[in-house]
Amino acid sequence: MSRQIQDLVTICSGAFPEWFKSIELYPQLFSEENRISYFKATSFGIPRALKSLSVDNTLLSESGNSRAGGDIPLPRSKFRINRNNILASAKQIMEVASKNPKLLIQVEYFGEPGVGLGPTKEFYTLASKEIQRKDADMWLAENFVSETTEIIPGVRTEQFFVVAPWGLFPKPIELCSDHTKVINNFRFLGRLVGKALLDDRLLDIPFSEAFYKVLLGRKLTIHELVTVLPYLKHISDMAKLASKKRSILANKALSEEERNKALKSLLYKDKPVEAMLLYFTDPSNTVPLIENGENVEVTLENLDEYIIRLSDFYLNKGIQKQMNAFKEGFEQFVPLERLKIFSPPELDRLLCGVTQKLENWTVSEIMDNTKFDQNLNIRVVTDLVNVLVSFTPEQKRKFLIFLTGSPRLPIGGFKNLKPKFTVQRQPNVDDSYLPSVNTCFLTMKMPEYSSIELLREKLLQAMYNQHLNFLRT
Repeated sequence: MSRQIQDLVTICSGAFPEWFKSIELYPQLFSEENRISYFKATSFGIPRALKSLSVDNTLLSESGNSRAGGDIPLPRSKFRINRNNILASAKQIMEVASKNPKLLIQVEYFGEPGVGLGPTKEFYTLASKEIQRKDADMWLAENFVSETTEIIPGVRTEQFFVVAPWGLFPKPIELCSDHTKVINNFRFLGRLVGKALLDDRLLDIPFSEAFYKVLLGRKLTIHELVTVLPYLKHISDMAKLASKKRSILANKALSEEERNKALKSLLYKDKPVEAMLLYFTDPSNTVPLIENGENVEVTLENLDEYIIRLSDFYLNKGIQKQMNAFKEGFEQFVPLERLKIFSPPELDRLLCGVTQKLENWTVSEIMDNTKFDQNLNIRVVTDLVNVLVSFTPEQKRKFLIFLTGSPRLPIGGFKNLKPKFTVQRQPNVDDSYLPSVNTCFLTMKMPEYSSIELLREKLLQAMYNQHLNFLRT
């Protein structure tokens, strides 16, 4: 299969073997790597297929084209935007891109010299972060976290972002203050995700597994309700109570007296359901789940209906308009049907890269997958690798943004960074200089610092001050 997917004639003609259809019918029989290759070879058109896949250069030469597959040019559209107005700029870019999806987006920032792949990757990272703001009013949230940024030197701005440890999931439309704004935001987000997938850019947005299931057309259950709203764990317990009630009512062997006694024994935390003082409304008591629901008390008798109505409110009817808008935006770039060969975790890795790799970077992984300048002192090499391994997950995210423009590694980790991570010696500088990077070529220029402590200090300083001015190219 791998050979077929990398065959130039097969890709250009689209003449894949008949048995390839089994990938879509029985995706679980094929490795994630093969399914990703198949997806990229068949979903984005020939130029992107040749650019994305490891096509044998000799085949291209035989066809009269001396270019390597990765060098095939794609039509581009360049945008110059204000760093302090990312979300509005991103919406305008996606509106333009939706009218000509095949154009490869390239982003630059006003007043900054950075050009090329680095600023563009960072654009997708920043745009996907902005859509998680509290004032976007899109997501269920456990809490909100305040972040103070200094996008414009000397001007500090406080913004609040959604905290959802379970992952992002849409807030029911009835709980949103501006329905039109929210629906438009989801349409924009669908475009952003679709365009990122089409152009092979990673996003920084922690969708929940339940979100991916909805996107893939899978039915959600009470389990997902508790997953996206942990404070509704009691609903799961009450669902078990309702199940026991149904079993008792269906048991023909019980006399009426035995049945009534068994029903009375059904308690939630040693109390009858009525003691919960629940009504047919959402937990905030703002939206009735049925007509006059604010006056209808939840009892053991109507408990089943309450659970069904509440689940429908959060997992189906309440998010239908938002998800339809998301799908509409997404399909302007990529057919949604093509994603069904992936599971939710696989889809997350495809869109956002890997997160677990942030926890367990090793010396051997970095050494084996990094090209070090032969003129670089071996002590500095060792110091740098040890510093990277010692970073916290948040510091590793910052380093990846500094190096690549994205906060996550691609599937496979460092070994699948393209081009290969390279460290060069920065000559004729002293300990006062900071490291610099060329994000297009994943190259970091490193002064030969006199100590590991100084190397760590200077690298962190460069990483955490990058947002003030995109000096990387």
